[in-house]
Amino acid sequence: FYPYRQHEIYSLIEKMTINGFFLGRPVELMCSVGELPSLNRKYEISQLCRELCGGEENINNLLSLLRRFCEEINYMNFFDIVKKYYRDYIESVKRHLNKYPFVLVMEDFYGKKQKSYHYIITNLSHGSFGISFKNNDKLYMFAVMALMSISDNEEENELYRGALSTNTIIHEFAHPLINPLTEKFGELVEKNYQAYEWLKKYKPPYFQSGYGDWDECVNEHIVRAIAIYLAAKLGEKEYASRHLDYDMKIGYKYLPALLDKFQYYEKHRGIYKTIDDFYPELIEVFAEKV
Repeated sequence: FYPYRQHEIYSLIEKMTINGFFLGRPVELMCSVGELPSLNRKYEISQLCRELCGGEENINNLLSLLRRFCEEINYMNFFDIVKKYYRDYIESVKRHLNKYPFVLVMEDFYGKKQKSYHYIITNLSHGSFGISFKNNDKLYMFAVMALMSISDNEEENELYRGALSTNTIIHEFAHPLINPLTEKFGELVEKNYQAYEWLKKYKPPYFQSGYGDWDECVNEHIVRAIAIYLAAKLGEKEYASRHLDYDMKIGYKYLPALLDKFQYYEKHRGIYKTIDDFYPELIEVFAEKV
């Protein structure tokens, strides 16, 4: 890429980054378009993503420059040459995904089906993201996972026990379903704001993720509880227990109460058909001081 160091695409991305185009925003934008070299717009991005990209003009300019850059450097030919590099990663991911009925378990728990599920691995991203695009009340669900190391030993393989683990898959697919419920029931959530103050003393200074505001804190609690609960249902009880211990240490003190609520929810599905129906009951756990 050195001969192209002065290409105008770099200056555009630098300007967009200052405006907020980082972390989940590039991920959401690229999930919303088709494959190279066309990069056609497929899904409607969120208003927040549009704003942090700097508006439609910036987005269209970026996609246009990416198409041109792809052609100038003959990227598709380069990709055909190097794609074998990803073969072992993809095969490991497939083995992991085939190991568990992820979709069946999640849809049974939430009480509703979604339009589609897309599982993306990348070594260009730090962290994992849950992205979704809505169409006729159904979601196109994307779980974007940071690609970690691969080991021949399954117990040490990050695809099984790290960033691409059972827990994280469920976690990232949960955010697009839980976050809108927290917004929908905003008044109920706000009534329990005092829990945010109670929790602050438990949050270690080295780990502040998930505590940006009260809504984010609620979302992270519920999503982490779902990931632990469903991982156990998939047979990963020991792993779920380790995650519970870890999440408790980094300040998510309402997890045991949430896990108890999920057991109640599943025993009373005749009353609560979906997680949406149960959410007001679920949020009550934050009324109790920890």
